[in-house]
Amino acid sequence: VTDLRGKGNAMKLSDLARYFAPERESISGTYRNYTIYSSAPPVSGGAELVARLNLLEQSPAPSRTGKRYTDDPASLHAALSAWFLVPSSRNRIADPAMWPVDVAPIVNKDTARLRWRCFDANKALTPASVRGDTLPCLPKAVAPAAAPAKPSGAPDVVPTAESPAGESPCGDEHAAEMTVCHAAGTTSFAVADNEGNAVSVTQTLGTWGGNFYVTPGLGFLSNDKLTSYGTDATQYGSRLPFARHGSTLAPTIAYKNGKPFFAVGAAGNAWITSAVYQTLLGALDYNLGPQAALELPRYLPSGGGAPGAVAGTPVPYTLQLEDGFSPTVIARLRALGYDINFVSLPGELREGYGAAVRIDGKVVTAGADPRRTGAAGAITGTKK
Repeated sequence: VTDLRGKGNAMKLSDLARYFAPERESISGTYRNYTIYSSAPPVSGGAELVARLNLLEQSPAPSRTGKRYTDDPASLHAALSAWFLVPSSRNRIADPAMWPVDVAPIVNKDTARLRWRCFDANKALTPASVRGDTLPCLPKAVAPAAAPAKPSGAPDVVPTAESPAGESPCGDEHAAEMTVCHAAGTTSFAVADNEGNAVSVTQTLGTWGGNFYVTPGLGFLSNDKLTSYGTDATQYGSRLPFARHGSTLAPTIAYKNGKPFFAVGAAGNAWITSAVYQTLLGALDYNLGPQAALELPRYLPSGGGAPGAVAGTPVPYTLQLEDGFSPTVIARLRALGYDINFVSLPGELREGYGAAVRIDGKVVTAGADPRRTGAAGAITGTKK
């Protein structure tokens, strides 16, 4: 405090004395034969992950085909549709100590079954077709009568083709007014032991290096997470004293037969949710080990706006793809109506930075994402 106040910061000793780490119940759900636990509010990543898996569960298990989504257009199209059909968490998830938060409509299985009626095996969804809570893509006979009630003080958000959920250009970890994004400000790791305990941790400094300042003698970088809040104090989830910020972090543990089976987390801002989602699919649907699951080529959907789009025609979703998807999959995606944007050179992987461990009884295997320098290893020794 002495150091920060000497630099003009408003921090007081009473502010730090008042701070504590709250223990909150994880967001939980089921996916096929697994139970999923992930991050709790004010983080939105856990609720969105569970909602996405609820939706994908409405489609046949990809393992029946024997092909991964990199080689099976139907599996990839279903996984993408589940991504787009997740109910928006904007203006619904914030610090539960300061605003009303109800994740039940987001993670509800009935919500998933209803929204999955928009799925068309022969046609890609568009930003316009999933706009708002009433879902224009739903048949009129099953469309919800009205949107869920909005928390008091929450502003109206009007999605656009370029930003389907009113999201900021830097992803949910940054305030809407931010126009410059930096990567590599987040660290994620997973640990397990041979007694069946598992931990998944994701910690963020905000932008790369946080604010690049270390108080002498303390040894840690300070973050710059004030950019994670909106600045209008009248809005839901805004920047207020003692409010805890939201993010898309999604450290997750999957249970099998009541015991931890697979722990995963990821860094990379907008890529966090895609990295966790797709690594989990590799582990749970394709029975891949943690290293192989992390090395699956990834995709990140974005809000459309394809160059040269014809006026009056639906703007398609754009898919950022790493190298490694089969030509058959690429051709089918284009035929379904997706716009494709390759973001890596041949053989290059660059979307998100994950860490994962798998627990099989007393055997633990670990994986490190090749997209960022890291390592997986084991510590052995005798108890004292």
